[in-house]
Amino acid sequence: MIRILLQSRQNLFSKPGGDTTQIVSLKNGLTSLGCTCHISTELKPKLTDYDIVHLFNITRVHETHVQMCNAKIQGKPVVCTAIYHDLEEYNRKGRYGLGKLIFKLVKNDGQFEHIRGLFNMLRDKSQIAPVMKQWKMGYRAQQEAVLCQAEKIVFGSKSEKKMVFARFENINKRISHKIIMVHSAIAGQVPDPVLFQKRFGLRDFILCVGRIEDLKNQLNLILAAGEKKIPLVLIGRLNMAHRGYCRRILRYVEKNPNLYYMGPMENPMLSSAFAAARVHVLPSWFETTGLTSLEAGLANCNVVSTNRGYTRDYLKDYAWYCDPSSRVSIKTAVMDAYQSPLECRLKEHIIYNHHPEEMIEETIALYQSVLK
Repeated sequence: MIRILLQSRQNLFSKPGGDTTQIVSLKNGLTSLGCTCHISTELKPKLTDYDIVHLFNITRVHETHVQMCNAKIQGKPVVCTAIYHDLEEYNRKGRYGLGKLIFKLVKNDGQFEHIRGLFNMLRDKSQIAPVMKQWKMGYRAQQEAVLCQAEKIVFGSKSEKKMVFARFENINKRISHKIIMVHSAIAGQVPDPVLFQKRFGLRDFILCVGRIEDLKNQLNLILAAGEKKIPLVLIGRLNMAHRGYCRRILRYVEKNPNLYYMGPMENPMLSSAFAAARVHVLPSWFETTGLTSLEAGLANCNVVSTNRGYTRDYLKDYAWYCDPSSRVSIKTAVMDAYQSPLECRLKEHIIYNHHPEEMIEETIALYQSVLK
């Protein structure tokens, strides 16, 4: 069978996100079908034992570009899953603290990436070489190089493909691409809400699962839902690169008896939380997939999603959508979802259209086409 190395950002596990879930699920699925598959966050690993390299993320591209060059030097074909974010609106409107001040002084995303690279180097010496290379080559140039050198590009949705093609017009004819929808773990039955309810004494609350950071926009959610007496539960790790924002969230938690922060949570308790909630809200400034929205839908929870990014490709018309810049929009969408009957059609849609076995089989077929 095929031997695959999945490569991604160096902080994939120390700062887990939706891409962490996606990559681990892919690795488990490939292994279950007989492939040899490992995950690496190294920049320049030896590739002797692998037939193909699968890279992820052209947004944090200074690491992906080094990994691409390493694969090409060692003569290995590359598949790249784009995970492309357009963060301009977030950078200009959604940031807090020093990031907000900095972006007022820069003109484009490339300049901002240069500044973010400086902070990365100060926090982690292993970032110095890839960041210096990005400064020399250019942010957008590195993204184009990765896209052009990969044998296949994988997009998670038609919307993502459209945005990448619009941003990188000169590579349209050179990209050999495929759309493989990202999946969430498909549960055989609805999770039991009793586990969460017994431990925390909460039911039919508003839930938001995601890393605590300004990109996820929990503060606007808190302020939008603040006047309501419905419990609001936040679950997720604190992003310590955004300490000021996290402290602000925690101060609101201390003052509001209807606001709960429960830290990171693993299954089965997390699945039970989705089932115990009435509404799950993801008001982010940008989402590619919004895996927590899929998990909430599978738990028969009404879903409110950001209208920024690609989530509509997954949730269709079975969710409510909000404008992350408008607290009125967030409040309206949350209350409409809360007061509506449970939208069971979302679960049916997810199971029918995003089954993990199909995604794994499509990915193997993609590898085989590259190796031929």
